[in-house]
Amino acid sequence: MRFQDLHQAKPSKTSQQRHLAEMVDLIRKHRGSNQTALLTELNPKVRGSTNYYRTCTAKKVFDRALRAPDSEMHWKLLRWAKRQHSHKHYGWCRERYWQRKRERLDFCDTNATLIKYTDAKIRRHVKVTGIKSPFDGDWAYWLPRLHRDPSLSERVVLLLNRQKCKCGKCGLRFRSDDLLEVHHKDRNRQNNQLSNLELLYGHCHDKVHRELCS
Repeated sequence: MRFQDLHQAKPSKTSQQRHLAEMVDLIRKHRGSNQTALLTELNPKVRGSTNYYRTCTAKKVFDRALRAPDSEMHWKLLRWAKRQHSHKHYGWCRERYWQRKRERLDFCDTNATLIKYTDAKIRRHVKVTGIKSPFDGDWAYWLPRLHRDPSLSERVVLLLNRQKCKCGKCGLRFRSDDLLEVHHKDRNRQNNQLSNLELLYGHCHDKVHRELCS
């Protein structure tokens, strides 16, 4: 939509409905699964959706558009919980699978909490200056932009900052079009503590694993 000659993009009703259909399908597939397994599937989907839209819209519009999915997800998950315990009432299910945090109810267990759509923080898109190019070698200009890339997860952004945008294997700087992969130092993919993670080029990651296997 346009407001005072400014273009404000927001999630369309069609895209919201498509995304919710995917989420409902995931919940349906996890009938009989535990809460941790369900959260492991749902959170990347929520994060991906919010990351996609957070650079291009006004905060009030964004919150208004995403408040509906939060509400819809709550009722879908409550029905999922009721199916898990068909002989229990809804109040018991809510107490079992939801906890009150920050003056609200969160769907969570001891390992994870379902990400709220309305928790997404807006990141303003900054236009590229003049004739700048990712291949011009001006790292002082391009590296801060790499941190703001909406396609990157929060974990990858933290690793980029910690490693100063350099590959943990070869030490070369990353560019916006490079393939980045997260390496688990102890080879345990369940150990996602930042101290156990390292960001590598895709080919460097392959090389590390070949060396570990040799």
